[in-house]
This record gives sequence, C-alpha cells and structure tokens, in this order.
Amino acid sequence: MPMIGGRWISPSLPDVVLLKIFDNLSYRDLCNVEGVCRRWQNLIHGKFRREVHELVVEQMGCKKLETAQNVALERLTISCPFDSQEFLSGMMRRHHGWLKRLTCDVRFLATVGQLTLKKDAKKKFFTTVDTLWIVMLTCSDELLQEFASIEEMLFLDLKHVTLQIHLLSDPVKNAAKVLKLLRDRNPGLTVGVELHAETSKHITNQLSCLEEGHLKSLKIICTALEQSPLQLDEISLICESRKISYDWLGFRDWIISSNPLVPLAKHHIDVFRISSCTLADVDKFIDTLQKNQKQTDCRKIVFDQSPKDKENKEIQEPKKDFRSVFGFSLKKVRKIDLYKDQEQEKEHVNPLDKLEVAGQCNFTNFNFLNRKAQQEFEYRVKSRILDLEIDVSNLYFIF
Repeated sequence: MPMIGGRWISPSLPDVVLLKIFDNLSYRDLCNVEGVCRRWQNLIHGKFRREVHELVVEQMGCKKLETAQNVALERLTISCPFDSQEFLSGMMRRHHGWLKRLTCDVRFLATVGQLTLKKDAKKKFFTTVDTLWIVMLTCSDELLQEFASIEEMLFLDLKHVTLQIHLLSDPVKNAAKVLKLLRDRNPGLTVGVELHAETSKHITNQLSCLEEGHLKSLKIICTALEQSPLQLDEISLICESRKISYDWLGFRDWIISSNPLVPLAKHHIDVFRISSCTLADVDKFIDTLQKNQKQTDCRKIVFDQSPKDKENKEIQEPKKDFRSVFGFSLKKVRKIDLYKDQEQEKEHVNPLDKLEVAGQCNFTNFNFLNRKAQQEFEYRVKSRILDLEIDVSNLYFIF
C-alpha cells in the first residue's frame, strides 16, 4: 500500500477483489472499514443487503455491544443495552430498508423514533418487514402510549406477528392492546402467541387477558426450574370462554393432566404438540384425544386474506367472461333444482389432524419400559384413534 505525505493511500482495486477481501472480515470489521470512502461504503452496504434479511435485537440484561452474523440463515443478531442510541442508529441506517424478518423487544419498537436516521419523514421505518417477533418483557401504560404514537410509521405490509409474553396480570392487557393496534393497521395479519410462566395459574391469567380472535399458533411454556402441573381442560375451557381459536397448539416442560370429558377444542386443530413434558396419566390423555376426535360439529376456522392479497390475486388471475370467449351464455341452474331428491352431506372436519410428541417426555404409566415406552405410547394411540396421525420421531430418552 503506497504512502503519500505520511498517509496510507488505498489502491483502486476492482470491486470483485474488494468483495473477496470483505468476505473474510467480521461484521464489526466491516462496520469499521465502511468509513474509508463512499465506494467502500456502497460495496459493504450492498453486501449487507444481500446477506442480512433478518435482524434479532437482544437488549434485556445486555451490558456490552456484541454482534453475530449467520450468513447461511441471512440473520444478524445484535446485543446492546437499551440506552445504546448511537449504536442502534448505525445499525438501523445499514439495514432497516431491506429487512424481511425482525425480532425485538416492544421497547425497541416504541423508541425507534428517537434514533438518528436519514429517511423521509413520511417513509415507514421497516418498509419490507413482513414477519415480526415481539418479546414482551415489560409493557407499562407509558410504553403502550409511546408504541401507539409511532405504530402508524413502523410497518408497510406486515403479514405475521408472534407475541412472546413473559408478563403477569395487568401488563398482559397492554400486550393485547399492542396486538390489537397491529391487527387494526394490517388487515389479514396472522398471529402467533407464546405464553411463558412458572405456573398454570399464571398461564390462565395471561389467557384471560387476551382478546378474542384466531391464532395461527398458541404455545405455552413453563419457565420454572422444575416442571409444574397443568390441566388441559382448564386451557380448553378458558380459550372457549374467551373465544380464542388456534391452528397449532403446543406445550413444553409441563406435567400434563387431562379430563377425558373435555375435548381439546370445539374447533379444528392442525397440530397438537407436547415437548419435554410429563404425562401424568397416559390413559386419560388418550381418552381426551378420543373424546376430541368423536366431535361431529367441529368447525374449521378459515382465515380471510388481506385486501392487498386479494387485489394481487385478482390482478394475476383476471376473471374471464364466458360470453366473450364462447360467443353465447348459459342459464344458471341452482343446485337445489338439480338435486331435489338428494340430501347434501356436510364435509367432515377432522377435529385434530396430527399429534407430535418430542423432546424428553415421560410417560408415568409405563416409564419402566424405558425406550420401549415410545413404542407403547404410539401403539396405544394408533389402536384407539384411527383417524389421527402421530409423530414420535423426535422423542429421546436419557438414562
């Protein structure tokens, strides 16, 4: 590298050569060298645009700045304290314009307007993000007001959001209001909810604070050091009373008990998953599944497309007029006129399509079978419930 006047002068290397060099640098090094010149900055930002489509912002409990890039997953993970305004401003300037997936605390979204960005005042902060994961560790009334004041400027076309709730009592209601704001702003938004708590009582309190609606997934996780007991029928009844439905239901790290008289849900469920749980009574658990599958009036929740998706579909598939194509029209005949003597049967809806059992699960009734407990459980379910698919391939045992 030549030196002129006591200063190092970088040679004018071709872009291909520079990009090869940049491939061997860490994310921190790239952020440092982007200030060499405008050309280097453009090359590095173009590299970020191709390689970073997901951003994970971890702030709770972080005391120093850290970054980790996973090129294979197109993911950038940053860790920083909540007051790292300058660091977050630089990160947002590099990435906010072309992200597709975002994971962050609700406080980050509420205060993103305080960051220093070079953008038009009317432009959204995350114009390309369609998948959002919000971690709800706190949600005070003041934080809710801050989020409500900036929510309109956050996303352009959000399609899916997952709420990971660690709150108890009243703050859960604020979390539900955050979700309502996003749903009102983005028609057709699909929603997933993760509830984290130490006891089943806290879980039922969280569910009772959620507003009615359909969820793409509902995952309930025990955060206690040791597994806590949980009644399946309590979860089913409170969801029914709150008019909360879901396509996917999962439990992790619980001691699960069930009431054979109460089904899992009154609506269709695609997948029911238990992971690293203890089944207090296997026979009662299977009786509950059997009771669920015997439902005859089970309904399937059909989620409406967003208006933008419907418009795009209509543009891609324009309606063809029969008369303009064939030169003549046909008289419409009602089905009732064609099949007066035939009763139209309702399409049968299977209440539950698939049961997944994964992780280190314990079957109280036959733990003495060790590894063969998996085969015994699978045999009992299949022999008693013929129309249910079961997957135990991800079960493992530690002795």
